[in-house]
Amino acid sequence: MATLALTNDELYSELGRFLGINRDNSKWSTGTQADVDRVIRAGRRRFFSANNWKFLVDDLPMTIEAPVTTGTITIVDGVVTLVGTTWPTDLVDQYVIAPEGGGAYEFSVRTNDTLATLKDTTVDADALSTYSLYRVKYDLPTGFAGWEGPVTLENYDGSRINESRNLPEYVLRSFAGRQTVREGRPELFSIVSTTDSETGIATHLMRIYPLPDQLYIASGRYKITAGDTLGAAESAVCADATFAECYKEACLSAAEVIAFGQPGSHAARYAELLREAILHDNAMAGIRYGRPRRHGRGRSRYYDLIVGTVDMSGQEP
Repeated sequence: MATLALTNDELYSELGRFLGINRDNSKWSTGTQADVDRVIRAGRRRFFSANNWKFLVDDLPMTIEAPVTTGTITIVDGVVTLVGTTWPTDLVDQYVIAPEGGGAYEFSVRTNDTLATLKDTTVDADALSTYSLYRVKYDLPTGFAGWEGPVTLENYDGSRINESRNLPEYVLRSFAGRQTVREGRPELFSIVSTTDSETGIATHLMRIYPLPDQLYIASGRYKITAGDTLGAAESAVCADATFAECYKEACLSAAEVIAFGQPGSHAARYAELLREAILHDNAMAGIRYGRPRRHGRGRSRYYDLIVGTVDMSGQEP
């Protein structure tokens, strides 16, 4: 991912010069550092809220993992003992297991490398039973703010590509809760969001269905929310000097108001650069992945899964 051609160290130096303090922020007091950080946050808000920036869109390819079948399991009252391999470290809430001849079950606890507990504690399976372990949730990037266009699914060898469909989370949960395991191309997905109770920052996962039968590549373009942190180089995705200079002037114009109570030359320069940046941003061409949707009279191949919950008749895969 490309980044803004501007670092916080450069901003600190510029603000130090403008405010008449040391340009080396390592020599600032704690209070001075906090004040300058507040100025930068104000500048960030000023810049990123000034336009619906097209450069805050990035490509997102994700490898959809094939099922794992290595080793054998024993299940007693929902406690799963694994022999011949080890559990993934992110087992809980990311994977489901399907014992041979049984349904698909979610995990509640990963005790250690070979021991885990299912959410359903009534499940049993004989010793040395075969199984399939499917990853059904994938972490989305920090700052994920929704898809810009469609999400496509491609065979790992590139032999087939088609557009996936986004459904509400409760629909996929109802599919996953069925006792009959449905394996195949995971052409349905939903976005699962969780907000941290202390920071208020949301994290996002993509849940897929059916359970993947092999390796796939999911691709799309996603919108990025720059957020309110100081990690400029981590949260903006363009190295173009036009945006970097505009962002810098946004911070310096915020310093004028906060430190001196009124706008000045930096505010005027920011307004000038903002017009230039918006024109430059509008000239950026968008990219659409996958083939266009077709609206025929046929039913989706997954119509039988979702009829009564979501009407997808009139759309073809």
